[in-house]
Amino acid sequence: MKTLKSLLILCLLTLSACSTIRMKYESTVVFDNNDRQKFVYVNSYPVGGAHAVLCGATAIFFGGYCWFYLVMPTTIQTVELKEEASKALTQKVGDKKFEERRIFTERVGFSEGQPEVYLGGK
Repeated sequence: MKTLKSLLILCLLTLSACSTIRMKYESTVVFDNNDRQKFVYVNSYPVGGAHAVLCGATAIFFGGYCWFYLVMPTTIQTVELKEEASKALTQKVGDKKFEERRIFTERVGFSEGQPEVYLGGK
């Protein structure tokens, strides 16, 4: 009975921990006057689909479906991140004309959090 209870608690923790992905978008923003600034946007997104359930159900079999989390962010998640980062950057710079260079996206972790926006420095 204790083993079953422990396994159930482990599954519930796995399901709750793997339901959100935190991603970062980073670029160099070049303005018309050749001023360069670093732009960073970090936000959390729901993993979506049955990923968390499948991971919890198959984790006992050599990690099972949990290996899929290693390839995240997926293309769909990356597109969503880029769209939101673009909106945040446009709001931040206002009417100034700019060009983005050296765009980089990555997974930061599997946690929830508020969006973070940074523009400045080099």
